[in-house]
Amino acid sequence: MPPLDLSPLRHDDDTLPVDVVRALAQVARRAYLPPRDDDGTPLLDGHAYTRGDVTEIPFVHAFDTATGAVDTQALLVHDAETVVLAFRGSEKVVDWLTNLHFTMAPAYPDGTVASGALVHQGFRRALWSTWPRIRTKLESLIAEGRRLWLTGHSLGGSLSSLAAFDLEKTGADVPVARLVTFGQPRTGNDIYCAALDAALAGRYDRVVLGGDLVVLLPPERFGYRHAGTRHSLTTDGVLAADSLTEEGEVWHLFPDLVQAMTDSEGYLAAARLAADLLGPGPVSY
Repeated sequence: MPPLDLSPLRHDDDTLPVDVVRALAQVARRAYLPPRDDDGTPLLDGHAYTRGDVTEIPFVHAFDTATGAVDTQALLVHDAETVVLAFRGSEKVVDWLTNLHFTMAPAYPDGTVASGALVHQGFRRALWSTWPRIRTKLESLIAEGRRLWLTGHSLGGSLSSLAAFDLEKTGADVPVARLVTFGQPRTGNDIYCAALDAALAGRYDRVVLGGDLVVLLPPERFGYRHAGTRHSLTTDGVLAADSLTEEGEVWHLFPDLVQAMTDSEGYLAAARLAADLLGPGPVSY
């Protein structure tokens, strides 16, 4: 696998250029791949591997039938100046079983942080199966002067938003430079969304492919809402709105990600479920 290019993420203003979107999408895509070094040897959970100037560290938590923990995979990549944490999307059936269970629970069960903020119970469980170890590693990397970007596709987008929420709301010394998700489902209620938007203060972007039904789940009638700034793109890579700083080209720059959004079993399951659950009437992306 070629080394990832994190240089576009030196970007440090309020705009969202296409090369930044492309760089994050490539990391989000890499999170789907089985972690291996250049000779095909599997990378061990939590062990670092360096390609060029970029180090990759996979974090994997396998499904445990005894505890009900979900199959969660994340990829942490960094160079000397930047850290990107990407959570994998809904690649396996066990992930989609988690997605399609709509029960919400407090973001923090003890109620000491963001009282009233409710999030998807399965998403929360998926994050915390790996998060303590990842957060510890992030703290050491950020202490060395790097900036942190969070990203993820589909379920991975929801997990990255929950990670950002935890970093911003618990006083962690790990500031989030920006959160950019792709095809993210709804993650929590209105209180959670308002608290996340307030914490990130314009540094949260949701990139949505036109016609992607995953972003309509879980349904609003279950109390779910979206946070962040939506950037809507058509399937041929044309912006539906001028919310990005460059018009034209976007999705065709990373066709593998588009295929993951449109051809996977998870997407088809979500499409069928959305059709059954949404019913008539307006919906909010």
